[in-house]
Amino acid sequence: MWDAHPGLAEPDVVTRSPWKGFGESGPVAPAPFEYPIKDFYHTDPISRASETMARCSELLVARRHETAARTGTHG
Repeated sequence: MWDAHPGLAEPDVVTRSPWKGFGESGPVAPAPFEYPIKDFYHTDPISRASETMARCSELLVARRHETAARTGTHG
């Protein structure tokens, strides 16, 4: 394994990786980026099974609806 991945041979030493190209060229869509996590409190099975996290999730959803109804003129 050390031959294929020499950085693993010395666990207490941080080695710099070579810089390589990544991604691809092209236009960037004008749409804003969207946060992929819709409900932070339900991102894993333990949280989804928790009554406390279910209440947190309900508060989060209620807050989103409250915020969505605002027009920007609220103090």
